[in-house]
Amino acid sequence: MEDTIMTHSTQEPVENQNLLDKQNTKSDNDSHHDLPQGNRDVCNGESNWREISVAALYRPDIGHFAPSIIGYFITSDDWNEQTLLALKEKAGADFLVGIQTDESECKYLFKHLDVIKGIIRCQPDDVEDVIKLLDVYSPRYDICLNAYDIKSLFECSHSFRFIQTIATGDCASHLIEKTTQQLVSKLPSAANIKGIFVNPECSQSLSLDELSHISDAIESSYDGTELYYSQSFTDESMSFRLRAIYAES
Repeated sequence: MEDTIMTHSTQEPVENQNLLDKQNTKSDNDSHHDLPQGNRDVCNGESNWREISVAALYRPDIGHFAPSIIGYFITSDDWNEQTLLALKEKAGADFLVGIQTDESECKYLFKHLDVIKGIIRCQPDDVEDVIKLLDVYSPRYDICLNAYDIKSLFECSHSFRFIQTIATGDCASHLIEKTTQQLVSKLPSAANIKGIFVNPECSQSLSLDELSHISDAIESSYDGTELYYSQSFTDESMSFRLRAIYAES
C-alpha cells in the first residue's frame, strides 16, 4: 500500500484530484529523506521500519516496550516523571502523548514535561479507537496521513479531545450524511479549535464526491482551521464511522 497524505488548510478551495496527485508526490519524496530522531517519518532508512508503529499504547507494567514514533499512555495509570522518561527512551519515541479518561483530572497534567506533547481527553471505552485513529500506517488505512502531519497536529496545542459518530444501515449516502452532521454538532466553535484530524471508516473506498461531502460540511464551519483527513477500512459492511481529534485553543 502506498501512503497518501490528505491535509490542507480551509483557506484554499479543495480540488480533490489535484490534491491527491500532489500528495502522492510529496509522500514519495518524504520517504527517501534520512531525518534525525525528533523529526522523522516511520521509514527513515531503518531496515525494520515496518515493525515501528506510528502510535503505540504503553502500560507501566509491561515488560517489553515495542518501538514507536509517538508513544501513548493512560494518565491515570501508575506513571511518574521518571517512568515516563524511561518509556520514551525504551520505546525510542520522538515524544509522548497522554490519554485522559477521567474528566476530573487536571487538564494540564504533565504539561511541565518537555517529552509530552499533549493530552487527549476521551471516554474510557474510546481508548482503543484513539490508537486506531493515530496509527496512520496501519494496514487498515486506504488514505493515510504522514507521520509528519500527526506531529504537526500535536504542535497546535497541549489539549486535545477525541470524538466519534457511527451509523448503521444499507444506504451509504445516508450514513455519510448522518454521521457527518452528528460529528459537526459535537465540535465546538471555530474560535475554540486550532486543528482537526477526521477519519471516515467504512468497508470500501470512498469516492472523491463522498470525501468532498465530508470535508465541505466541516470546512463550512471551520474556515481557516487546519484540517487533516484519512480513510480506513472495517469489516462491518453495514456501518459508517467518523473519528476525529481536535486541538483545543
